[in-house]
Amino acid sequence: MKESLNKATLTTDTSQGWGLLEERGPNGELLARHVHGPSVDDLVLSELNGVVYYYHQDHLNSTIAVTDENGHVVEQYRYDVYGQPYFFGADSTPRAESALGLRFLFTGREWLSSLGLYDYRHRIYSPSLGRFVQLDPLGFAGGFNLYLLSANVLPRSHDPFGLCQTWSFTLLGTHVALVLGALVDVSLVGDTRGALGLKFTVGYGVGIDVPMTVVTRTPLSSTLDALISTCFPNLSINRVPGRITDLKGTSLEAHIGVGLGGTFQMSETIANKWSGLEIGNVGGGVYRTHSAVLTLVEPVPPPKRESRAPQLSELVTGISQNTPPEGVSGAYLTSLR
Repeated sequence: MKESLNKATLTTDTSQGWGLLEERGPNGELLARHVHGPSVDDLVLSELNGVVYYYHQDHLNSTIAVTDENGHVVEQYRYDVYGQPYFFGADSTPRAESALGLRFLFTGREWLSSLGLYDYRHRIYSPSLGRFVQLDPLGFAGGFNLYLLSANVLPRSHDPFGLCQTWSFTLLGTHVALVLGALVDVSLVGDTRGALGLKFTVGYGVGIDVPMTVVTRTPLSSTLDALISTCFPNLSINRVPGRITDLKGTSLEAHIGVGLGGTFQMSETIANKWSGLEIGNVGGGVYRTHSAVLTLVEPVPPPKRESRAPQLSELVTGISQNTPPEGVSGAYLTSLR
């Protein structure tokens, strides 16, 4: 897909998460080209004015450094908890702004430096406010707060479309420890895109954790989790920002209870959280777990706008003329002037 922005032409790959492929000037000259990896916002390299720069990203796909073709660090990047970027040279000397003008920064999204905003495809995100400046297109299906990015747990989660949240429903699970222990769990997982899958978890641990029944994590406990989440939405039990594939990986789980207990999960890929009730264990244990996700249903990609440019252009026009586009407050535009 091609679109125009500030007299430049942007070419976007609409088949894979609207990844920006190239930028051309008003006369068709190539200004930049970008190469993406197999997943959304997985940047590999950018070529600017004939010079190639390679991206180095963290677990959120945030760019932390770029190197040249010889592997030398050219520029480094740091962020506050809400994504405000800070720029550093190869020798870690602070810079007021990027000397390269690379646009893919926090969570791999496009940084609009003149506005101090990020383009999250469906919406525009403000790191200074720590929220989107437009309502969630999913409405309340994405949560009660219509402006949140990744449920405000950004250090451990990402949401490349500004839309998605996962849920989990345990089908079968148990754990036992007599000094040394083991854990196994099978859960049905899904997300607000409509994806469905099975999550398989195994682990090992330590503690004195004796099951009173063969199965301690059951559909009954997950049903209770759902009722608690409905009554107390801020607890976010078994609801995590991201996609079902973000649920795979390594975690540390703490289990404690006497007949009726709970689980606290400390994950490398998602937010630390209370992850549910358990029925039938006495004692407690800590388990190192490893999870894999088998996708059963992959939804149709989210609806695409015909172009991102009108939204960005309207925002720029709104700042200069104080005429906010739909979903953006006049007070916020005034703060950007």
